[in-house]
Amino acid sequence: MKIDIDEYLSEDEKKELAKESFKELCKTALLPEGATMKIAESEIARIAGNAAYAAVIDEMNSLYDTDMKTKIADKIKAILSGDCLRFEAFYHSEHGYGQDGLARTIMNECIKQNRAVIEEKVKTAIEEFDYSPAVANEVSKFFEDMADDFCTAAYKIRDMIIPRAKEQEEKQ
Repeated sequence: MKIDIDEYLSEDEKKELAKESFKELCKTALLPEGATMKIAESEIARIAGNAAYAAVIDEMNSLYDTDMKTKIADKIKAILSGDCLRFEAFYHSEHGYGQDGLARTIMNECIKQNRAVIEEKVKTAIEEFDYSPAVANEVSKFFEDMADDFCTAAYKIRDMIIPRAKEQEEKQ
């Protein structure tokens, strides 16, 4: 007995079944037993992406002749010598890129190489800093904050003890 599947399923239904079958095949062949569906779908997407990359990378590389490589190098030089360096040169490894950008790496190396100079500048700045206005401002701010906190606390206590005072205040 032969069954003609075209009589029962549309093209879209056949495509959907093929996709689902492929997902199930990938899941059973590549994932450990008991893996969650979220992990399975992520792994399938990764495999599909890798397969697509492998399928087109040689073709893409063939498009980059010597002239294209020169254009890319010139564009990079123009960006790096411009007034505004782009984020890519200074990205930080904590932002999920795995490692620091080249500009950040060079900057950190320069900082390490000039540690003695930086330490001397910091020491001089500390020694020459006039602390009297800064201390006066900090003390003044401390007392202002303390007074504000005291007033807030006093009003809260008053409102707990005498709820009518709060109601009268709100009416006015």
